[in-house]
Amino acid sequence: MTPIAVRLRARSLARVERTAGMFSVSTAGSSAGTLATAFFLIPELGVEQLLDVAAAVALALVGRSRRPAPGSSQ
Repeated sequence: MTPIAVRLRARSLARVERTAGMFSVSTAGSSAGTLATAFFLIPELGVEQLLDVAAAVALALVGRSRRPAPGSSQ
């Protein structure tokens, strides 16, 4: 993340450090996910099975988010 993007995202100068830290955690997670996919998941599962698993997880999350809350009148 560029310094100007961090500054634009931060609501005040005092929060710049916290905002930059948030972006660094996001970057580390993206890097870890990329490396895990390239060196472990694809060799272990193959592309087709990995896409099947990703689609199943996405559908489960979408279905879960559309369920009415317990006790709601829907």
